[in-house]
Amino acid sequence: MNIGKLCLAAITAILVSCSAASQRQGSDGVIDVAAPVIPDTRVLLTDFGAVGDGESLATEAFEKGMAALEEKGGGHLDVPAGIWLTGPITLRSHTDLHLDDNAIIVFSSDEDLYPIIDTNFEGLDVRRCLSPINADGVTDISITGRGIIDGSGDAWREVKKRKVSDDQWKVVLERGGVLSDDGKVWFPNEGYKKARATAGSLNKPADDLDELEIKTFLRPVMVSIRNSERILLEGCTFQNSPCWNLHPLWCKDLTVRNVIVRNPHYSANGDGIDIDGCENVLIENSSFDVGDDAICVKGMKKTSSNLFLSFIHQSVIVINLLLFLGQASLPPVFLVFLRPCVSYPHNSLYLIENKSSFLPQPKPKANNPSLQQRYVVQDKVHIFFYNMDGFH
Repeated sequence: MNIGKLCLAAITAILVSCSAASQRQGSDGVIDVAAPVIPDTRVLLTDFGAVGDGESLATEAFEKGMAALEEKGGGHLDVPAGIWLTGPITLRSHTDLHLDDNAIIVFSSDEDLYPIIDTNFEGLDVRRCLSPINADGVTDISITGRGIIDGSGDAWREVKKRKVSDDQWKVVLERGGVLSDDGKVWFPNEGYKKARATAGSLNKPADDLDELEIKTFLRPVMVSIRNSERILLEGCTFQNSPCWNLHPLWCKDLTVRNVIVRNPHYSANGDGIDIDGCENVLIENSSFDVGDDAICVKGMKKTSSNLFLSFIHQSVIVINLLLFLGQASLPPVFLVFLRPCVSYPHNSLYLIENKSSFLPQPKPKANNPSLQQRYVVQDKVHIFFYNMDGFH
């Protein structure tokens, strides 16, 4: 299901949704989002043998740097100017990955560096590749600075011919790979094509396929932070992800501030951020320009094999954003705007519009009006809710 059009909106509003009963009230009348506490200790990536030439693999240096900080009780791993080619980076509690000006972290496209692990994607327990930046069960972490984090996503993603120009399509074909039977979709390899044929809309391939053969299809989200608390993403650019850019899952107290999140317009599953079953989230002064959903707020999907009945109450504050909104799919999420609590239907998308901007409404099917509900909060914010079945 796809809206078919990208909507550009300048959002100068606050959206607040349900939070735990223990939420605190800030001086501005909305919830506080706790910041990470990180010691002042600093270590330099080059102290652990890294070379920022874009060719030398720095995976071991990142691991040693994080381990050294962990031994010291936490601190900041400084990444200086340069191009730092690396495999996965695992964040530890009380640590900050800090990118200096002109620092570029480029994740290698070598699939052997990304083991297949048990994880959760689209609300399903699945097996997928380890994320380039990952954390699970940690507290007080951050990714800060003014550098760029690049996931080398073009090596992982399929490309639909209709989404690119003729010249771009020629460049894609020059990379090798294989085409769909109708010639309209490019796949990185035969294994990916085989997996796509069985995966369906939730991107879960058949269980009897060989994981190693279809490994490219099991492409990871670029930044996966699970079961963690007090997280800050600030100042950096996150781009070119293999799948979703940012995926906080079952987290509490997440701040995303002054970041740029971007993907090519043709990127399959190139979401900006998917806030999944989280509590107390602040996103402010940031730009999202991606090939799919800009910001998704979702609870957990329910299937016959996976039943998630908790973690669907979320607290999200959105302030001063520039974003492109694509299609989104949300299971039941309970939202509160300052006071009342409202339940929204399955498969819904919410858009926020400031009165000074214009947000075109997609045309619904005649037998299924798309506009479900509209709310005005403090005479400043219009909240629109859509049933995605109303879009082609």
